[in-house]
Amino acid sequence: MAELIYRPPTELDYFDVIVALDKWWDYPQADARSMQRAALVPRLFFQHFTDTSFVVFDEARLRAFLIGFLSQSRPEEAYIHFVGIDPGYRGRGLGADLYERFFAIVRQHRRRTVRAITSASNAGSQAFHRRMGFSVSDPIANYDEQLSRPVDLRCAADGEEATSRSEALYAKLQLELRIPHLSVKSQMGARP
Repeated sequence: MAELIYRPPTELDYFDVIVALDKWWDYPQADARSMQRAALVPRLFFQHFTDTSFVVFDEARLRAFLIGFLSQSRPEEAYIHFVGIDPGYRGRGLGADLYERFFAIVRQHRRRTVRAITSASNAGSQAFHRRMGFSVSDPIANYDEQLSRPVDLRCAADGEEATSRSEALYAKLQLELRIPHLSVKSQMGARP
């Protein structure tokens, strides 16, 4: 396996990430979901958030990325907006390594909380975030309603009240991680 190169993204990396969104995620209604994913990762992230985001390449191929930023409105918080790992590279610690690199930036900027969201139907993401120390909220129905406009497909099982499959698909969970507050000096190994 080739050496992995971590670096801040450039605007040219946008194209590799957009292609990866289609290759790395497999959903029903692929065309509609592809457009939604592309809308979630606009080019502006590769112009204005490069100091807090990462891309990972081996040789000339994108293997992972993390798009994160320091909140402009909440000075104690940072936000992980979107993360992708090449399916062939999952389970090797690459996601955790990206998160730890982001956490180091967060600590350097004296932020105390990292937030993110994930799909209520994505059990793998939920498990990963719990392992990383995040607390997970109850599902928030139609979190992205303005983007999804789900078709109402009702189903009921064993006399339970009917629920919408599409509502479950579009429900999100809020994720929160409180990180230890470290001064920049202590992080850099300086003596007190």
